[in-house]
Amino acid sequence: MTEIAPAGSPSLAEGEKVFSVSEITRGLKDLIEGEYPDVWVRGEISNFKLHGSGHAFLSLKDDRAVLEAVIFRFAQRKAGLGYELEDGTEVVAHGRIGLYEPHGRYRLIIEFVQPVGVGALLVRFEQLKRKLEQEGLFDPSRKKPLPVLPQRIGVVTSPTGAAVRDILTVLRRRFANVSVLIFPVRVQGEGAAEEIAAAVREMNRRADVDVLIVGRGGGSLEDLWAFNEEVVARAIYESRIPVISAVGHEIDVTIADFVADVRAPTPSAAAEMVVRSKLELAEKIGGLEARLGRALKAGLAGWAARLQQARRVLASPERRIEDAMMRLDDLLSRMENAQAWLLTQGESRLREAYRALLLLSPRHRVHQDGLRLEHLVQRLVSRTSACVDRQAQALSRVGAILDSLSPLAILKRGYSITYGLPSREILTEAKRVRRGDAIEVRLYDGELTARIVADPKQGKLIR
Repeated sequence: MTEIAPAGSPSLAEGEKVFSVSEITRGLKDLIEGEYPDVWVRGEISNFKLHGSGHAFLSLKDDRAVLEAVIFRFAQRKAGLGYELEDGTEVVAHGRIGLYEPHGRYRLIIEFVQPVGVGALLVRFEQLKRKLEQEGLFDPSRKKPLPVLPQRIGVVTSPTGAAVRDILTVLRRRFANVSVLIFPVRVQGEGAAEEIAAAVREMNRRADVDVLIVGRGGGSLEDLWAFNEEVVARAIYESRIPVISAVGHEIDVTIADFVADVRAPTPSAAAEMVVRSKLELAEKIGGLEARLGRALKAGLAGWAARLQQARRVLASPERRIEDAMMRLDDLLSRMENAQAWLLTQGESRLREAYRALLLLSPRHRVHQDGLRLEHLVQRLVSRTSACVDRQAQALSRVGAILDSLSPLAILKRGYSITYGLPSREILTEAKRVRRGDAIEVRLYDGELTARIVADPKQGKLIR
């Protein structure tokens, strides 16, 4: 089927060039990248996502358009990212526009980015502060108290700055013979934070440092930034030695101030905190001596009064000895009575136990069982004789009854028993025999054999 183009549609003229998709995309790529090789773009971050490869993908938007962007992993340190990018943050980004040909999509390839309005350092400060606070590094319960009178004070600061001079001046004025150990470090610039953290850890390896001052004099936010680095915060948090943070002036606040055990508004104030003046200590010691003297006097007076009272209450030693001896005699008498009573009770219990043992003796048991057995035998013999007599009498009665019912007794009275021969069947009817049959007649004292010579029905006698 042939498709016919609608009227007015453009038609392909013979010999006119037809572009491929890749040719169009390549042309746009050259055009866009050639037009925008170095641009600054302002917008609000949205759809921020950190890919597993380490690349960061995001969009920059304003009220009318959206521009996709990417920060490649290898460019992130160069991009100035010391803080975390978040959706909703308005930033200014520097980079170039690139077009990815396989997808035909263009995006801003960011090489540098910083927040608008608030500086990047303040953003980094707030983000690190929030992170460390959530981890508990600012928890007041873990902060260590300062020693009352330290023997050696460690100071981590620049050896050429005003801070170290102020600290030493205050210490000499307040307590000239206190020992000070200075660990010189850089307090600003690249690598300063690492030096400060290493110095804090090195001080903690020593056993002769009682308290540690970490700080520097005043300066801009950038100058003080080493004390806002995470490595310094964690070194202070891990310190077993109490740490005083003394960075800048009173209005300057750093991450080190939050983590340290004590924050001093200035290095001079830190020196005043760490040691008391000799005059102050002398006054305090004098006050303690006076209080101790008063307490001792009051205590001694109280003990003296109690001793006097005891003397009045207590009797003479001789009387107490006599009372003790009388009490001892009474106790001895009571003890002898108790012993006698216990012996009497013991003898009584022993006799009862002996009687009980005799009752339980095997010989006694055998004797008792023998008497019981003899009694049982007598009863058995008596009852057996009675039983035999009763059975003999019953047997006699039964024998008499049997004798009265015996066939011999009947035969003795004149009766006889007739048997048919040769079967020896008892004959009870005359019709059971015929003439010529042999019979046997049983009498009391013998037997007769006869033969039937006449018919029994004729009443003939048997001969």
